[in-house]
Amino acid sequence: MIPKNPKLLKQLEELGIWEVTNTLIRNKEIRIYLILTLLVSLAGTIACFFQSTLTGIIFLSASLVMTFISLIFTRWRYKQIAKLSEYLQRIAKGEYSIDIRDNAEGELSILKNEIYKVTVTLKEQANLLKKDKIFLANAISDISHQLKTPVTSMYVMVDLINNEDLPDEKRKEFIRNIRSQLERLQWLVTSLLKLSKIDAGTVEFKKDNIKIKYLI
Repeated sequence: MIPKNPKLLKQLEELGIWEVTNTLIRNKEIRIYLILTLLVSLAGTIACFFQSTLTGIIFLSASLVMTFISLIFTRWRYKQIAKLSEYLQRIAKGEYSIDIRDNAEGELSILKNEIYKVTVTLKEQANLLKKDKIFLANAISDISHQLKTPVTSMYVMVDLINNEDLPDEKRKEFIRNIRSQLERLQWLVTSLLKLSKIDAGTVEFKKDNIKIKYLI
């Protein structure tokens, strides 16, 4: 049972023992590990006491020291894992500038380096996605602006066509121009719809091998 004596608690806190015990005791895996370790230590201590009292005391002391060292190391590993968890949460929120690379040896160091590599990849993808969105936004804005020109031109030509004094040749010319502007409008609207679908992510791109000479 965890001691309740305030004076003893203060002494344990100064030594760092209370913090370690209180933090780890809440972990189910650590509790199971402690129970098994204590059972093995108890069995070994009893067996050593049958040999001699001194042997039993030495074994018990060594077991307690090793258990405490193991708890300290386990707590350190859990703190490192907690830092990795916090790091991943920050990445999920879009913070890609954090550098947790570790040149030390060990599984945690390897894991940190691998996570950093994934972070760099995510950052590059986020930058590319941002550039694509800016490009699409500019393209849509440009097409929207280009739509105004043929519309204005057609308004002017329609007003001229309504003029009864306009010669037939000019009237036919304006009609041809209006048809040409309508075709241009249709192309612009189609392009705008395609860009909108790309921006919405509803377009599936098909990859194919094409000889470059056909593109020149």
